[in-house]
Amino acid sequence: MKFCANLSFMFTEHEDLLDRYKEAASAGFKGVECAFPYDIAKEVLAATKDKHGLEQVLLNAEPGENLGHGGRKGEEEKFMASLTKSLEYCSALGTRKLHIMAGKKIEGVGEEEATQIFLANLQRAIPLLEKAGVVGLIEPINPWSVPGYNMDSFTAGLHIVRTLNHPNIR
Repeated sequence: MKFCANLSFMFTEHEDLLDRYKEAASAGFKGVECAFPYDIAKEVLAATKDKHGLEQVLLNAEPGENLGHGGRKGEEEKFMASLTKSLEYCSALGTRKLHIMAGKKIEGVGEEEATQIFLANLQRAIPLLEKAGVVGLIEPINPWSVPGYNMDSFTAGLHIVRTLNHPNIR
C-alpha cells in the first residue's frame, strides 16, 4: 500500500507550501498531493518537488472563488480556463491525476441542470485530458463539510462517471 502526504492538511505548522514538500520528504513520503498551489509558479513547485525527490500524485483544478466551475451555469469559459491552467501545472509537475471540481451551487440552478452543465464541461475537457495524459477525477463532497457544493453524494458522482464512460474521467 502506498500513501501520499496531502500538503493542504499536513505539515501546516509551515505556512509556506514549499516548506511542506521538504517536511513530507523528511517524514519518508515519496508522493504528495495538494489542493490549490496556483499562487506559486509551476516552475518553482516543480523544482522544489524534484529537489526533495517527490512525486506529485494529485492536484485539484484551479478553483476560482467557488470551489470550481464545473457545474456552475454561465461559467463554462472559466471552467476551460481553469482546466487549461491546471493542466499546465500537471505537465510541469508530472502529475497524472487532476481533481476537477463541480463548484458551489448557484441560486436558481437545480441539481439536474448543474449536473448537465458539469457533464457538458467534462465532455469538453476529455480531449485536453487525453492530450495531457491526465485522468480527471471527480469527488463528491458531503454537504456537511462543504454546504452547497454541486456534487454532494456518491450517487451523483457515480452517475457522472457512468454517463461519460471514459478512461480519462474517474
